[in-house]
Amino acid sequence: MTPIKPVTRFDFIRAVTQVLHTCGGRQFAWRLWFWSSAAFAVALLVIVPLMWPSYIAMLEANWVMIEAIRSAGPGEQPEPEVMQELSRNQLAAFGKAFPTFILFIFTQWICVGMASAALHRKVQRGEEVPRLPLRLGRDEIRVMLVQLGFFLFLMLMILLVGVVLLFILIPINIALGAGNPIGTLITLIVLVGACVGFAVRLGPASALTIQKRKRILLGVANVTKYRFWRLFLAYATVAVLGSILSYLVNWVGFAVVSGDTSAHAAFSGSNTVSPMSVLSPIAERMHNPLVMILAILSIIAYAAVYMLQILAYAGVGSYAVWWYDQDAPPDEANSAM
Repeated sequence: MTPIKPVTRFDFIRAVTQVLHTCGGRQFAWRLWFWSSAAFAVALLVIVPLMWPSYIAMLEANWVMIEAIRSAGPGEQPEPEVMQELSRNQLAAFGKAFPTFILFIFTQWICVGMASAALHRKVQRGEEVPRLPLRLGRDEIRVMLVQLGFFLFLMLMILLVGVVLLFILIPINIALGAGNPIGTLITLIVLVGACVGFAVRLGPASALTIQKRKRILLGVANVTKYRFWRLFLAYATVAVLGSILSYLVNWVGFAVVSGDTSAHAAFSGSNTVSPMSVLSPIAERMHNPLVMILAILSIIAYAAVYMLQILAYAGVGSYAVWWYDQDAPPDEANSAM
């Protein structure tokens, strides 16, 4: 496949609802959203109780470290012995939380891979599985491997960009003097720009993988060339709206379950009071059947919002491949890479 300048007009609405434009797509979309949300909700209902104590302990260790640094005063550090002890506590807390983090990430990866593969299979090949659309077969494994490659490539590129920036900005910081924010600002802008740029250019890789029935990652850059900014708009819209909706659902859920409106801030590590004092009482409140039911409903709601965002991301990726195929010659659109 070679880069082709777009002739077909970009359709923003279709970009975020691509699956609805397939035969039987509306019914399929509802089924896929329901089952993918159910699968992720079950995973959360199993894993959250397992990771809750160790996660709270890790948040508390981080908060204690931040408070110790803050109390030392501007430009000051706590005593070395205190810092060593706090660092050991942080490392120990992270070590206890790490196994459940890995379990959570792995199950999340499977749920996302199955949902994305099902949507791409419907859009790119017109295939769907009756009733339960989620499977764990060759297509799903290919998509999961491409997603893993995408993540590793993104991390590698950010690391390389960071190293280059380090050598460029050291002389600038020396010339401007220590404490000047310009170097930090430039670093943040470049790193965020690189992250977004690579993410948009390689975002449709899963869709192309399903279409061609083989793993494709870097080759998808030919599909997204000349189409970057319009795809960026679609991805950014999904990201912003999805993040806002997720935040609202989480905030309401934590407030209802904990009875404390600061619980979500404590859970995300951005609270000014001890996370342990805010989050630990939730375990006691779980003895109340009504609170437990509300907690389960909150998790289900979050799973539904999260999978809706994931399917919207996948839809934009499928649209990008479809959009390219509309402008490509028939032999180019149907050829394997």
